[in-house]
Amino acid sequence: MKIAMSSLLFSQKPLADALRSIERLGIRYVDVGALQGWCHIQPADLMKNPESESRALRHLLNETQLEVVALNAGIHAPELDQWRALVALAHQFDVGVITLPTRRSGTRLVQEVERLQRLVEIAGRQGVRLGVETHIGTLTEDPETALALVHSVPGLGLTLDVSHYYCNSFEEAAEVLIPFVYHVHMRDGGRGSDNIQLPMGRGLVDFAHWFALLRNAQYQGNVTVEYIDLGGIQFDPTESAIECYRLCQTMREGFPL
Repeated sequence: MKIAMSSLLFSQKPLADALRSIERLGIRYVDVGALQGWCHIQPADLMKNPESESRALRHLLNETQLEVVALNAGIHAPELDQWRALVALAHQFDVGVITLPTRRSGTRLVQEVERLQRLVEIAGRQGVRLGVETHIGTLTEDPETALALVHSVPGLGLTLDVSHYYCNSFEEAAEVLIPFVYHVHMRDGGRGSDNIQLPMGRGLVDFAHWFALLRNAQYQGNVTVEYIDLGGIQFDPTESAIECYRLCQTMREGFPL
């Protein structure tokens, strides 16, 4: 298991500065945001200029000695060309998992199943797995619906972010999702959307419990510390991210290397 830092910790910075900031924290692994209109890799640019975008990323990774373990993307149908470009990038850098959101809560399940089947098929051709993120406001905010999705789409997995389930008081119900987890996002959080990201030790997330569940399920994926430098937050996200990273490093004992 590798413990990575999300580039979203420095979402207000260009990718080069974000990666250098993570390097200065003494961290080796990174989960890179590929969120159109936000940060850090722009899927539309990647689609238009795949070689130059790939070359620039490789240069930055060589400079910082960082390794990308996951991509956190925000692509929706019908942008299949962007998805293909992102999958090709993941394959080129040996990134095994791309995280995507599902459609908004209330979307007809059959409609989302059809979309995800196409995305999983495209990714699978290059040995890349798709993990849909457990996220409030989307279909996966309800563990029951998340479970229905992975059962309906062969090859689909989850990127588990338990802070979203503490937010809506579904953390106990979410434990059934553990066998379907491809990737994990970790941070402390509490009840309600206003408390989805809290300083370490100020929230409700039981890190030891979730790591124990993952260990018992023989989880072989990686974990990303995902504190985000959102505007208006009343604490230093970098300080909490470092604390969370150290805790996760301790918790990884007993997992496959």
